[in-house]
Amino acid sequence: MLTYVYRENYPFGEQTLNLSIGDKQARRDDLIFNEDPSYSGWDYGHLHTLGWLFRNKLDVHVYEDAYPNISGLFSRYQLSITAYKPWLSAFINNLFPVLIIMLVGFLSFLLSLEAAGERLTLTSSTLVALILFHISLNSSIPPHSSLTFADKFMIVNYVAISISIAISAIMLVLRDAGNTDSALGLNRWTRWVVPVLWTLLLLGMTVWQFNSGQVMAWFKAI
Repeated sequence: MLTYVYRENYPFGEQTLNLSIGDKQARRDDLIFNEDPSYSGWDYGHLHTLGWLFRNKLDVHVYEDAYPNISGLFSRYQLSITAYKPWLSAFINNLFPVLIIMLVGFLSFLLSLEAAGERLTLTSSTLVALILFHISLNSSIPPHSSLTFADKFMIVNYVAISISIAISAIMLVLRDAGNTDSALGLNRWTRWVVPVLWTLLLLGMTVWQFNSGQVMAWFKAI
């Protein structure tokens, strides 16, 4: 049985599959299991789960359990195996389309001031595409109370494209007000700042998600 589903790193991550064997009638004095990996194993050739692979490593443990209203201890034998999603396929299927959508949205920074209206339309359409993709992405997993890596990844993209929409709207207002120089200056300045900020936020969030312990240790060492 799967004792706990860890979804914080979705669409990446690992899950531990546990198989427990025990007897609630025979106490430890009557039945006790021994750990011996040489006599234990999984039939890896017949382990198939769509989208997952299994590590060829087996963990074997023996536990002593106590049950309410029953005296004595009971021996329990547990086999554990790790299932994981291949990093490349998880990235291509779940996150790479988001990067393509964002790059299309960032094409708005290449448009001229005269096309400020079209630029606003492009960035707004990009935001709608991100929302729809996010809904589709989360539809493949059960509801969860905490943010997954995919959720945080999408939030960074929401922030970046929202900034792009705001810049497009400001440029449109400045152009209509006849303040062409300010609009051109805003376009030149944000053309590089927003994509760089987006990239740094994605990198920082990813490093923190998968290496927060090492990052905290590094800060403490400083």
